Amino acid sequence: MKVKMKSHTPSKLSSVAALGLLGITAGFGQIALADDMDDLMGGFDDPAVEVVAVAAPAQSNTGPWQLSGEFGLMGAYAYNHGSAGNLPFSNNLAHLIASTKAQLDYRSDKSDSSLRGQVIVKGQYDAAFDLNGRGNYSTATLDNYEQEVEIDQAWLQASLSDNLDIKLGRQQLVLGKLDMIAINDRVHTLDNRYPGLTDIDDLRLPLLMSRMDYYWQDWQATMAISHEVRAPKSATLGVDIFPSNAFPANVLANMPALQEPTYSWDNTPYMLALNGNVSTWDLAFYHGRTLDSRWHQVTSPSPARVYGYVTQTGIAASTVSGSWLWKLEAAQISDLAFSNVSTLKQRTDLGLGFDYNGWKDLVWTVELASRKLADFEANMAALPNWQVENDLQLVSALQYNFNHNRSTVTVMANYYGDDLQGGGIHKLLLEHELDQNISLEIGLIDYVGGDSVPAEALADSDKLMVAIKRQF
Repeated sequence: MKVKMKSHTPSKLSSVAALGLLGITAGFGQIALADDMDDLMGGFDDPAVEVVAVAAPAQSNTGPWQLSGEFGLMGAYAYNHGSAGNLPFSNNLAHLIASTKAQLDYRSDKSDSSLRGQVIVKGQYDAAFDLNGRGNYSTATLDNYEQEVEIDQAWLQASLSDNLDIKLGRQQLVLGKLDMIAINDRVHTLDNRYPGLTDIDDLRLPLLMSRMDYYWQDWQATMAISHEVRAPKSATLGVDIFPSNAFPANVLANMPALQEPTYSWDNTPYMLALNGNVSTWDLAFYHGRTLDSRWHQVTSPSPARVYGYVTQTGIAASTVSGSWLWKLEAAQISDLAFSNVSTLKQRTDLGLGFDYNGWKDLVWTVELASRKLADFEANMAALPNWQVENDLQLVSALQYNFNHNRSTVTVMANYYGDDLQGGGIHKLLLEHELDQNISLEIGLIDYVGGDSVPAEALADSDKLMVAIKRQF
């Protein structure tokens, strides 16, 4: 018997939208609301632990190799883009992205072998910049947004015995039980450039890792060591989700250069996880060291903005009771560095949520998180830290399936801040399968201003989004 990880994600939109808003402030660098925004974004397709018998793979005439992929076109129209003084160019066409993904899977066709592999390559081109006039944008903006090709994942997995698996290469490791708020899910930094517009699978930045899983009765022990570190992909100053009025001019003028993180043996990121069942509960325990997705300023040996490392210890649990799925998480994050503060800090994160499935074709998800910084200092509330001592986040989503499960409507609301008045996001999304291989998405995104300066600056970036995808 092996412990197989099973996703219980209730809604693609609810996760995307929650992540979307929280990625906004991460784009502002260290500016966050008691935590950097992508610390708040994770756990969206978290695993519940289910003990199942792993059957031998069925034999197929297709052979060990399988090629699949996707073509997509996504347009985003900023119908409330703010004043021309906030942006380099007063354009309503925010994005027109043509994208492609090619995925090559390998599974040994030998009945006694469990060797598997996968390579995913992604590429995209945003025609909006050319249509709006490339001269209206900075070189940094064009480099960050206009085009991109990268190897997303490339890994090989093998079973060394009935109880021991290894997985080597660029991959993802998802932690936690909550679906829309990240408490323990800190292994990967995120792509924060398109808040509210990006699919869940495209948010986490995979890492080159060595992973080992050991299975014993109802338990699974995981050890993962990372061999690379990746800074989050953040919005460029001047685009509509990062207007130039978000920072006072003197702050921008005095902000030192941002250094890319470099991998070293002295700070090798790692993660240990233990998952299993006790009675009706799925339990998980975590400990590890990861790259902090917030930057902080240092003055020695020269002024710079740098990324540090944090240590995490956490637990997660979930249980089903009738039509209710209850989810709990807690984590202690230590070694947090802040600008203009000499000592490292510690934060305690708590999360509680539920999914209710008692209505026909309707799922209701609610999640609440509390984050408390210990030994809070006044400088931590000032620029460029922009922290609060006690931060709350509340996310609620309703998902309705109809048309024989070919169509889904989701409504989501997300609020944060010490009194839930710091800012937020509202999103309405319609997803429809045109046929077996073609899908259509239409969405409205409303960025909510509030006490947070970044959120208030973002409030004029509301969007209409339309996307079509063709799978092969």
